Amino acid sequence: MKKIKRFLNIAYEQKNIWHNALFVLVALIMVFFCFCTQRSVEWHKPETVPYPIEDITGQSQYIKQFDAFFKGQLHLDVEVSEVLLNLTNPYDPAARDEAGAVYYWDHAYFEGKYYSYFGIAPIATVYFPVYLATGAIPNDALACIMLAIYAVIFCVLAYREVVIRFCKKANIWLFLTGEAAFVAASGVYLGLLCSDIYYIAVLSALASAMAFVFFAFRAMRDRNIPLRAALLALAAIALTLTVLSRPTAALMCAAVFPIFVEFLFGIKRETLREGLVTVGAFVLPLLAGAAFVMWYNAARFGSPFDFGANYQLTVSDISENKFELTLLFSALFSYLLYPFWFIKSKPHIVMGNQLLLPPVATRYIYCDSYIGAFAHGLPLAVLLYPRIMCLDKKEGKREYTKTAFVLLACALALFVSFFNFCYAGVNMRYIYDIVATLSLVGSFVLLDLQARAEGRGKIFTALLCLAIYAAAIISCIGSVETIRLRF
Repeated sequence: MKKIKRFLNIAYEQKNIWHNALFVLVALIMVFFCFCTQRSVEWHKPETVPYPIEDITGQSQYIKQFDAFFKGQLHLDVEVSEVLLNLTNPYDPAARDEAGAVYYWDHAYFEGKYYSYFGIAPIATVYFPVYLATGAIPNDALACIMLAIYAVIFCVLAYREVVIRFCKKANIWLFLTGEAAFVAASGVYLGLLCSDIYYIAVLSALASAMAFVFFAFRAMRDRNIPLRAALLALAAIALTLTVLSRPTAALMCAAVFPIFVEFLFGIKRETLREGLVTVGAFVLPLLAGAAFVMWYNAARFGSPFDFGANYQLTVSDISENKFELTLLFSALFSYLLYPFWFIKSKPHIVMGNQLLLPPVATRYIYCDSYIGAFAHGLPLAVLLYPRIMCLDKKEGKREYTKTAFVLLACALALFVSFFNFCYAGVNMRYIYDIVATLSLVGSFVLLDLQARAEGRGKIFTALLCLAIYAAAIISCIGSVETIRLRF
């Protein structure tokens, strides 16, 4: 028993070279698993596509958008059929079918031109760099594995920063196990197995959002003014890239706002100049990024806040989707509580593909294979935060900012869940908008509870950590195997 307690009392030290070496080793293992996951699907081989392409019509929306930028235009360089041009409501699938219209599936169609409603961040971070390096552009598989590697790197870095900020004496072994569990819960591996245009957006949003968290938290603990300014500028760029990947995922980044406020008001400024540099380093790049996003939207769809989702040519008329309170319970159950399904054959646990709580609505609700956020394991630990609040109060601590961060993350998760359900439906790639942030909160809650436990409670909380980490890894395996069965 004494040996176990001694084992559990070894705290992670952020400046310990051996601890950090183990941290890097786990990160490299998780990157290695990226290659293992993607190569398990033979037809998803990372390759490049020679450019220029003679016939762009058969390529993905990202490649078409790259081609459009290369040609100096915003709309895609593909023809619009006369039948589609003459339809009164081209977004109604029944009207398109009745007229026999030929159209490009899941493209945005607006005022006689085709656009891609997918965010352009991957084009800036993957497509153009690969083109400049090789003279070719990546296919979906290569884009996904590059973004997945970015995502793993920034996931583990963001995880480390959050633990450093909120859990001073995290057990080293639980810290390392939690690192692997967090990456597993993030959605990286399911995205790699799918390796399609939809998960390019998901992986790009995950990588950018976690980069924002890392740069922001790292900046707020650095006393070197120039380095802090550079980190804050990178945080602003990462936030802009998150918006340009998946705007709904970017909403979750607002959970960091209370930490920023505390930082700006609590920082000891020796001069006004240093204060202005600190604030300006984040605000100015963020304003520039916001201005670009609004200009880009207005140039395509006539409004700075219109991302083009309503103009999709897909299974339903997206413009009919709106907030409906009758959808609230179905939305929250689906996004948070929807469980795995158990089957007799391997892999025994799989994602479901139906609404267990059918909403009271007459319009179409898109639904595909998914599990709720709590089924990913780590987000469940968010429910233990009240225990942390009790411990803080008992110890005389005033952790208002930490509590605001947690509560805001939860509130944003509820809003994003409801928003996504109303306007898009339910699918794993939508649920991943909220999973990473909730998992970050759950991670430091678990480690902090274990670090502050005493006596046998230290062993019990360690076992609780391991059980939730195991749930995160099992959920990852179950999700991946569900998609593999579909293939």
